[in-house]
Amino acid sequence: MKNSKPNRPGPDYDVPEDLRFSYAQIAQAHGLHCEVKLDPAMFREELEKPGELLGLRLKLQFSVGTNNIYAEGVLKGSVRWNCTRCTKSFEEKFSQEFEELYPAGTDFIDIMTQVRQSLVLANGISHLCAPDCRGLCPLCGCDLNESQCACDRKPPRNPFGVLKDKFGTKKD
Repeated sequence: MKNSKPNRPGPDYDVPEDLRFSYAQIAQAHGLHCEVKLDPAMFREELEKPGELLGLRLKLQFSVGTNNIYAEGVLKGSVRWNCTRCTKSFEEKFSQEFEELYPAGTDFIDIMTQVRQSLVLANGISHLCAPDCRGLCPLCGCDLNESQCACDRKPPRNPFGVLKDKFGTKKD
């Protein structure tokens, strides 16, 4: 992978495919700044089944200290999801930041781990096409965002309601 913005003048820095950077090379160069486009196919396992990673861009900044290297990164991308409520397909952008401190004596700085963790965090719990998505009717399957159906959707009968009648409500 070729870097689009190298740290210093000269030939482009070759960003390793596995995102494992040499500690010694970064220390010798007194740091590194790079930005790279990543192949979404490398990260399919990190997303839930309904998600499809469309694009992924990584921006890295390595700063060299006296006994360590500090790595800061921003992972940006977009994912196509199926709405959890209405099942419509929609695209969502995300941005995840990460940082890590690598002590002297480390041979390689493995950024792949940070990228994978950032993707898991960006995955979230549920994916809605809109915050007010009404979903599908559980009886007829009608998309309630587009039309209203005639189904009778009363709350289900509570089998414990009989106990309430028998014992009443708790009083303070």
